[in-house]
Amino acid sequence: MARGRGGWGGRALAIGAASVWGCFGGGGGWSDEGTYGPVEDPDGEGDGDDDTTPATEDELEPEEQEEPEDPGVCSGAPQDATEFTMSADDSNSQAALPFVREAILAGWSDQITGWSFPVYEFWNYQDFAYPASEDGTLRITAEMRPVEGDPGAYEMLIGVSSPPVTAAERKPMNLAFSIDASGSMQGAALDRAKAVMRAVASSLREGDIVSLVTWDTTTNVVLGKHTVAGPDDPSLLQAVAGLQANGGTDLYSGLQAAYTLAQENHSPARISRVMLISDGGANVGVTEAELIGDMARDVDGEGIYTLGVGVASFPGAFNGQLMNTVTDLGKGAFVYVDSDAEAERWFTGDRLVNLVSVAGRDVGLNFRLPAHWLLEEATGKVAGGPGMVYSQHLAPNDAMVYHHVVRDCVLDEADGTEPFGVAVHWVDPLDGVLRSAEIETTAAEMLLNDGWRLDKAQASISFVRGMGVPRLQLGRWTTARVIQSDAEIADIAARWPEDAEIAELHSLFRTYRTAVAGWRGTGGGAD
Repeated sequence: MARGRGGWGGRALAIGAASVWGCFGGGGGWSDEGTYGPVEDPDGEGDGDDDTTPATEDELEPEEQEEPEDPGVCSGAPQDATEFTMSADDSNSQAALPFVREAILAGWSDQITGWSFPVYEFWNYQDFAYPASEDGTLRITAEMRPVEGDPGAYEMLIGVSSPPVTAAERKPMNLAFSIDASGSMQGAALDRAKAVMRAVASSLREGDIVSLVTWDTTTNVVLGKHTVAGPDDPSLLQAVAGLQANGGTDLYSGLQAAYTLAQENHSPARISRVMLISDGGANVGVTEAELIGDMARDVDGEGIYTLGVGVASFPGAFNGQLMNTVTDLGKGAFVYVDSDAEAERWFTGDRLVNLVSVAGRDVGLNFRLPAHWLLEEATGKVAGGPGMVYSQHLAPNDAMVYHHVVRDCVLDEADGTEPFGVAVHWVDPLDGVLRSAEIETTAAEMLLNDGWRLDKAQASISFVRGMGVPRLQLGRWTTARVIQSDAEIADIAARWPEDAEIAELHSLFRTYRTAVAGWRGTGGGAD
């Protein structure tokens, strides 16, 4: 896996805060300003309508390029080198793609149309095959290519990768499950929660400690600080099999009980985590936020981080805002499980290690541009200096991915040797020491790549852009963006036919586009 964090909006990946997830009932989605809702009115007239003429397949020619940017964009180019500090959220938050996949394949495309999903969660879910770092450090890989039809503009992709850790090498685990057992979890949602716990159970070792707390209107400690005998511990599996869902929701008590049990066995020699499994049908108030944040902080070492697992009986029953908030505060991963196979994929073996372990705490990126270069667009949170962004953690066997658009404002004078600097800083989870790694590179060096990672990142960008076109009143639709996204993804899939993850994006978006054509009744249909 290789994963990254950032935000999306505007013409491309915009500088912005992390997004949150909304529920269908609220007509919501992800947006870049920390609230949820559909993409804004496309024609800017404030009427929620679109008065443009839909494009047809013949009218839209993907090979046509936009006119170059107005030269005035460089009027404010800095005369000296400029430096930016960037941060990402937890490298394992990856819920968007499996959720979108389930919604599209289940025929719910119309319910997620117009939502602005965070592209970084697509990247987090996918494998970018960044080379692993050596033990005790992180590795930086920087790539670049020109933006077609826009002289002076370049896409950049930076990967910060961690060292490998296998399941056999992990520390003993101290895991507390906090399970939503409210009435909305009846059916497939609880079945998937059980599948996650069974998958985890299959990868436990003798001496691991597991607690299981359920919460609805009340809180019940089903299993308290149980030391497992090994994989598939009978007592744990019996406790999981007996879970039932009914009643209301009391998130605070459920989290408090799980944290209390995890704290009683918390030590530097163990990985201590709370795994919250829910359909998101609860709210995070001030007391819950304080509790989660306090447990994630530990001045003497690792805190007790919170891993959020989203499950639902059908796509429309899930509200990801709860999990996004909890995992941001608790500095843990955000995962959505749409099947038993997905539970088996992510919660066993080395991938379970990725979800619960930390290779670098509070990871941040310093990015230096040469004089006369501009940073036009970026993923992640961007500030003018250290300490101004909220950094998160990087897992082992993993990478954070940062996508930028930069501009050379002295194109006639450039020779490709201008120095770029990229530095990453993090806190070592073993000794709490602040560490760093850096590279000096040039545009000429970064241009030496086959384009695969940049294409793969672009496929997800095109997917998210196409999904962000809103379905409007009276069935009227602007199909141009949907058609263009489909063409862009198809082109990328044709260039990299061996990449199954790109092929999946192509297939999913083609299914989505076909659904769009059905609502519209004309135009936009897939070939």
